[in-house]
Amino acid sequence: MTDIQVIAQFIIGIAAAAAGAGWVLYGLTRRRLTGLEEKIQELGAANSQKDVQLHGFNERVLQLQQEKRDAEFRLDQARQQISELQQHLTRYEQSEHQSRRVLEDKIRDLVQAREALTDERSRVLAEEKRAREESDANRNRIWALHEQQCISRLRELCERSDLYFPSYDNMHLPEDFDPSLKPDFLIRFSDQYVLFDAKHTQSQLLQTYLSSQAKQTAGKLTGSISSEQVYPVLFFVVPSIDVGTLKTSSWFEQGYTFYAVSPEALEPVLAMFKRLEQYEFAEAFDPKDRERVVQFIATLEHHIRHQNAVHVLSAIRGLKALAKEQSLPEKMKQDIDDCLRRIRTESFPPSSLQKLMHSRNAAGEELLRMIAPQEPPVAEEELQQEDNLFEDAQEKREQ
Repeated sequence: MTDIQVIAQFIIGIAAAAAGAGWVLYGLTRRRLTGLEEKIQELGAANSQKDVQLHGFNERVLQLQQEKRDAEFRLDQARQQISELQQHLTRYEQSEHQSRRVLEDKIRDLVQAREALTDERSRVLAEEKRAREESDANRNRIWALHEQQCISRLRELCERSDLYFPSYDNMHLPEDFDPSLKPDFLIRFSDQYVLFDAKHTQSQLLQTYLSSQAKQTAGKLTGSISSEQVYPVLFFVVPSIDVGTLKTSSWFEQGYTFYAVSPEALEPVLAMFKRLEQYEFAEAFDPKDRERVVQFIATLEHHIRHQNAVHVLSAIRGLKALAKEQSLPEKMKQDIDDCLRRIRTESFPPSSLQKLMHSRNAAGEELLRMIAPQEPPVAEEELQQEDNLFEDAQEKREQ
């Protein structure tokens, strides 16, 4: 075998070996390519999944960015609101501080006013207490001297010539008078005795005390042997400062009438009894004089009754006229009330009243003066001039 053949065979062997190796390599490569393709497919599927996830992530990122922008916008708004609220809070704190300061000032003023009021109240109470103590002391002093002053005053009045009465006190009673009654003072009036008792009390209300005294005195008089001698009108003399506190100044018990009077009223009371004593023998008057007195009293009574009737009827008519005001509109009634409040009530001058009351002829003269013809306010010369002008006008008219 030649070298060429050997070389050819060698080449052929090499080619065969190469071919075998190629097929082996091809098989390996084919398997790797298949594996790689599968791997690539797997990676592609994974990449697709990743792309889907990435797309979701991108959308989420966009959503989060939008939420971030929204959150930042809300944060800006919140910050603006916080700033405004901070300003409001600052103004409120300033106003609160000012209000608190004003309130503190008012509280301080109120405390000072309360302290001043308390001091003033204490001062007023102290003054009232002192005034009450002085009043009580004066009342006690007046009450202590009241009985003696009353007896002295009555004795003084009864000794006057114009008010003379036989008088007695509890130490010197008439012989025919029941000594158990022991009135403070009594006078002889006609065939009876008028009793005066000075009354005062420190232990209870004067009103209650006098009422009980009236009942007790009436009971004593009813069972006394001198009951027929006692005039049925009796007088309790009380201090002047206490008369105004009485709601009732007269009592009627078992046929006796009791009056509470002040020491100042004793003189008019005695004058009244003196006048009764003077008229006690009115039946002994001359028949003509008695008739004139009776006629005069009857005329006065008729006039007074007529005037009372006219006043009552006029008042009723006036009330009926005023009742018609209720039918007026409310606004008009209010205007009428306002006008009434502005109208001043005029009173009669005291001098005019005294002039007409104290003179018997003044009223008649005043009425005659009002109805008598008055002189004309025009002068006589002016009237003459008017007559001349009228005559001239008449002559011209006739011509």
